[in-house]
Amino acid sequence: MKLFLLTLFITITFVQINAQCTSVETINDGFESYSTESLPPCWSSISAPHAMRVDDDDSKAHSGSQNLYTYTFFSFNDISYLITPELSTVDGTHFAEFYIKSTETNATFDIGTMSDNTDESTFVASSTANAITKDYQKITTANFPAISEHKYLAFRLVSPSWHTSIRIDDFKWFNSLDVVGITESQITDLVVFPNPTNGIVIIKTADGLLNTKLFNSVGIFVADLGNESTLDVSNFVDGIYFLKIKTIQTMQIVKLVIEK
Repeated sequence: MKLFLLTLFITITFVQINAQCTSVETINDGFESYSTESLPPCWSSISAPHAMRVDDDDSKAHSGSQNLYTYTFFSFNDISYLITPELSTVDGTHFAEFYIKSTETNATFDIGTMSDNTDESTFVASSTANAITKDYQKITTANFPAISEHKYLAFRLVSPSWHTSIRIDDFKWFNSLDVVGITESQITDLVVFPNPTNGIVIIKTADGLLNTKLFNSVGIFVADLGNESTLDVSNFVDGIYFLKIKTIQTMQIVKLVIEK
């Protein structure tokens, strides 16, 4: 009987806590207002035997005194997932910005979206794995594609070594159109070819081309390619990139594959 009542209490408590987690459109969080030793409300994780929590060591925060923190203890070569609150805006027009660092340079991360924050098999990566540096690195992603029923953003963290800590701070989830102050219409008659390319890319549009910037698969800025309609990307390594093409009134992000 006691076991039944305890189980019932835990179940009711779990439902009540999760009922408070409604979907959000944007996030702008430095993790300063939360108690430590646990994740912020509505954030979640799927992890190996890792500690995941808010930490209040101001010497290790990017700004303020708190940050999100994961630690591997004696496990290694494990994969864990740090997952945002439910988002109502995984719609192709939103992107993330955050700062990340690790005690070990062999730790990696990639980012994607999920339909179920309890099932890692629903994770769809939007980037390739990237090494985490020992100093905070600012990451600005490209827009995340709209995927049916996907409503969470997730970090997939890989820690090959024992006693590895990874810290994430100043996380933001934006509408890219709000940030750059442009309309949502696509560029008129935009053509980017060849794609995949072995080095030369041609941009054709009926709108006046203002600027093109190149980002890698995780959204790190790579190069400002100016306003030329013919671009030489032969010096960049093979892989998936994003062209952020801007005209006077409009912006569009185009996936570009460099394949030499």
